[in-house]
Amino acid sequence: PNGDVRGAFSAPQGIEVILKDFIVPSWNITLGAFLYPPIDNRAYYNAWLRWGKQRFFFEVNYLGFSEPFDGDVAYAQALGLTVGFPLFSFW
Repeated sequence: PNGDVRGAFSAPQGIEVILKDFIVPSWNITLGAFLYPPIDNRAYYNAWLRWGKQRFFFEVNYLGFSEPFDGDVAYAQALGLTVGFPLFSFW
């Protein structure tokens, strides 16, 4: 707000489900989410649906949040579409 940086701690809970060999062999579908339900006008939602291989995937992602702000509530949401490929792997 007003050019100031503001941070707050939250602890969303998450879940992810993976179905192997979905439609095409070696292509998996992943459905996942991080959820922080509305508490004191603060909420966070992040959900995704990803389909692809280890080295190439398509993803639909939804992100929404609300945060108290100057006696009101600021809210934002976005829907994204991604075609991705990892540049490197840690394991």
